[in-house]
Amino acid sequence: MKILGVDPGVSNCGWALVRPSPLEVLACGSIGVPLKTDPERISAYFGQQWGALLGGVDRVGSEALTWFSMSQERAKARGHAQTMPTETMVKLTIAYTELLGACRDREIPFRKIQPPALKAAVTGHRKASKQPMLDAVRDLFPGWTGSHHTADAVLAALACWAPEALLGERVTAQ
Repeated sequence: MKILGVDPGVSNCGWALVRPSPLEVLACGSIGVPLKTDPERISAYFGQQWGALLGGVDRVGSEALTWFSMSQERAKARGHAQTMPTETMVKLTIAYTELLGACRDREIPFRKIQPPALKAAVTGHRKASKQPMLDAVRDLFPGWTGSHHTADAVLAALACWAPEALLGERVTAQ
């Protein structure tokens, strides 16, 4: 079994291919979000990127984009590190939509994981920063040198594989 974990982000979408048994990160990286490109080209770009990554994948787990729909004031009140211009929100929404479409087209099960639930499961704190998440992955995979984007993607893949064990709750199937 191979699971693709995704961490959608403002400047990069982290990804990780994980095999749960034996537990191994097969590959990981990030896809830069091109900010100076029109929406049609962004759609084609991400369609191609996700298509390449989904070959041989059995499931996909991704942090949810619930905060995209928040107003700037609400995002700040909830403690999000940054707010973003509408143009950036549109481009990231396109990237996420392309991922959902690629999974649907290939009939690959997709699970979205709420970031606070993932953070709480891993660190004990719903508003944990990136560093404790990165440390958790490094504890699981000694010698691993990925970024915080890829660490969140690894954890999303693991939450997709064993949501009840990691999160203690059901995650939403799409």
